[in-house]
Amino acid sequence: MRVAIVDDERLAVQRLVQILECRDDVEVVGAYTKYTELLHEFTRLRPDAVFLDIDMPGMNGLELAASLIELDEHVEIVFITAYDQYALEAFRVNAVDYLLKPVDEDALARTLKRLNNYITKDY
Repeated sequence: MRVAIVDDERLAVQRLVQILECRDDVEVVGAYTKYTELLHEFTRLRPDAVFLDIDMPGMNGLELAASLIELDEHVEIVFITAYDQYALEAFRVNAVDYLLKPVDEDALARTLKRLNNYITKDY
């Protein structure tokens, strides 16, 4: 599964990349601290899933998710954030999951299993 990550906190991006790169079933194709970089690269990268922070300067993760889905209706979205109050809104954009920081590796493993199920249904 090809994934991209966007979080305005560099350490959060690095931590998630570190966790995901230890897995055989995940390829991190892009990791960004600026949403504009992902938007610019998205079509070329063609990720199956994107892990997004919600609270980012400029465009928030909910808006970014909507933009990404316009570019590729099959992309799956997972929100990773420190804020639990956005969960309902996150599922309104059909997010696969909503994980709170710091990311629990067991919860992430369950999310990846769910993502894999969604992605294989799309093909």
